This record gives sequence, structure tokens and C-alpha cells, in this order.
Amino acid sequence: MLRNYKIYLIFLISTKILTVFASAKGCVELDNLTFDKLIRRFEWSLVKFDVAFPYGDKHEAFTSLAKEIGTSQDEILFGLVGVKDYGEKDNSDLAERFKVPNEYPEIKLFNKNLEYIDYPSKLEVTLDNLRQFVRDKTNLHIVLPECYQEYDKLAAKLRKNIADNQLADELFENISEKDSNKSKSLKIYQLFANKLSTLAANKIDEYLENEEKRLKNLIETGKLSENKKSELKAKVNILQSFKTVKPKIDDKDEL
Repeated sequence: MLRNYKIYLIFLISTKILTVFASAKGCVELDNLTFDKLIRRFEWSLVKFDVAFPYGDKHEAFTSLAKEIGTSQDEILFGLVGVKDYGEKDNSDLAERFKVPNEYPEIKLFNKNLEYIDYPSKLEVTLDNLRQFVRDKTNLHIVLPECYQEYDKLAAKLRKNIADNQLADELFENISEKDSNKSKSLKIYQLFANKLSTLAANKIDEYLENEEKRLKNLIETGKLSENKKSELKAKVNILQSFKTVKPKIDDKDEL
């Protein structure tokens, strides 16, 4: 009986380990021998310092982003550093070097010069938040949910030529979209384009910041239906396409 229990226990542990490795698709295991070599080869690296065999929602969010972005971006590496506080204490030197606290996971965004910025400790580790963090802190173009790359490019073009009020009409108003989902998103792009065209250039960033806060507050505190929340989330995402200012990697302030 005891022997059967031990076999069953080993099976459960093995299954958990295999599940962890399988769910880490798109990520690279890093250690003190490979860390610097690989980080220096990529413009950006998002690295998660965690226990040796991570699991749970935060790990799934990280690996999901790696799979999502990895298919379209070659300039970013997703790395996993498994830290052990027992035995030979694997990678504990890396944790100490980059001032990783004992509470895992700890996520850091590196550039190729090994400069880094911390993922905000007060920000929940979710797929949406990680995606937004990478988008905000890098020069990579990451298409957010309900956004479309061709419309993002038009939004960026509008910001560069914001003094030309006629440009908003030329960029968005003359587009017809047969796909129903893209049509819904297009209307939001058009809404923001028209609004920005009425503002002075030095007032646009202020408007976008205040509007984002307003929308997020409604999502978090408003008694809204799920459909309405989804609509507001789409607006928040599309709003990001009209932003131009990117924080620097050496800006250590949290979001």
C-alpha cells in the first residue's frame, strides 16, 4: 500500500513538472552562465525570476504573452530564471545581483545593455497588464486586443501630422470596413481621431491621459454590464495607439 502511494506521489510530481515545462513555450531558461550572453543579443528581454518550478495564474499570464508576441516580434526575449533557496541554490546569485526580493515572481524588463526597469509591484500580473507594460516601456509595436495594426499605423501618422485637421478625414473617415468586429473598432479610432483634431497639439497628451483614467475608473467602479465593460476596454486599448511618448528604460518609477 505504501509503495503504491509513493508511486502515485512520484507520478503527480512528474506530471506537475511536465506541465510547467509544456506551459513555458516561447520562453528561454536562463542561468548565471547564459544570462548576460542572451540578454545582450536582444533589444529587449522580459525576465521572470521565480521559484524553480513555477505554476499558477501569474506564470500562465507570462508564458501566454511569450507565445502571443513571440510569433510576431523577433526583438524581444522572454526569459525564466528559476531561483532555488536550497541545495546548491541555483541562480541565487542572479537574484542577488538584480535585487530580487524573496517574494516571487519578480518581473524585470531589460535592454541589451542590461539596464532594467521593474514591473510595478502593485500591478496585478495578468496577460493584459504585462502586454501593456511591454508596450508602454519599449519601442515595439504590440497590437492590443480590439486593435488592428493598419489602424494603429494611421493613428501614429495622425499624431505626426496633427496640425492638419483634414488629415483625420483622409485617414479614417473614408475607410469602409465589412468585417463587423473591425468595423466596431474603426468607429472608436474615428472617434479619437476626430477629437484629437479639435485639440491644440500641446493638449493632446493631457486629454489622452485623463480620458484613459476616466475609462478605467468606469470599468473598475461602475456598475456596468459585461458588454459595456468590453466596449470601454476596447476604447482604452485603442486610445493607446494615439500616444507618442515612451518612458525610458532607466526611468525607475513604477506605473
